Amino acid sequence: MKKIFTDVLKVLVWCFVCFIGFIFLFLLISSICGMTRSSSPSIREKPYECGMFGHQQMRIDRRYLFLSKVEYQGVDYWGGNSTKAHEAKGCNDPISSADFIVSWPAMSPTGSFNYLEKPDDLDISLKQWVMSGPNKNDIKKRFEMQDMTYELRSTLQKNIRGSAKEMSEQEFKQKKRFNSELGLYQIDVIEGEGHQTKVYWQETADKKVTLVISCLYFKMGRTSCNLKINDLPDGSNMTSLQLDFQAGLLPHWQQLIQDSEKLIQSFTVKERPL
Repeated sequence: MKKIFTDVLKVLVWCFVCFIGFIFLFLLISSICGMTRSSSPSIREKPYECGMFGHQQMRIDRRYLFLSKVEYQGVDYWGGNSTKAHEAKGCNDPISSADFIVSWPAMSPTGSFNYLEKPDDLDISLKQWVMSGPNKNDIKKRFEMQDMTYELRSTLQKNIRGSAKEMSEQEFKQKKRFNSELGLYQIDVIEGEGHQTKVYWQETADKKVTLVISCLYFKMGRTSCNLKINDLPDGSNMTSLQLDFQAGLLPHWQQLIQDSEKLIQSFTVKERPL
């Protein structure tokens, strides 16, 4: 009887030792995995997105970003599962686009995914694409020399039964006027009974168009303005800045540009030599 009791006790002790060993091994593995995750956080764990925009390395707080991420060049976001390809990118990879949603003038993240939900919402769209091929230098020179006249003419096209009709030169001269309050030229385009388009643009002394703003005014009271600045070469890349906002912010268009550029610059952590 005493021998049986001793054998049972040995078995229980052995089971207890195995149990303690299993717990220790589990904690050790969990700790190692935790260290691995902290050194290489996943896309959902990172508080920022990182990449190159021109010669600048940017680290962007994800709270400012639409859908909490940027898009990288070379990743097919319209194809299948792009998460793996996106996570493989890093701080030295070029960004193709980044969309920020902020509240103006505080320039703080709105935390909203709705487009221009509030009167002070400002959507900032930053894009870049690489000029490549044997003619890239010629393309760069062409963009440096040309203005936004084509962009302006396209914006002034009237949509008639689904097709675009370009505004004649005579009509352009007749309707063109200078808006002294905004410091911009202006033409009103009547699209139909549902809404009206007002187009504003900036001209230099030599008549080059450097900025175009298109505002939609709907009868129901909704408004939407799109501001686009001339695409500029940055090294081997082309860059573009667009702003979207409600028409109530239009009088502040210059400050909107300045504040947007300051916000973008605040995310720059390192500049690479040209």
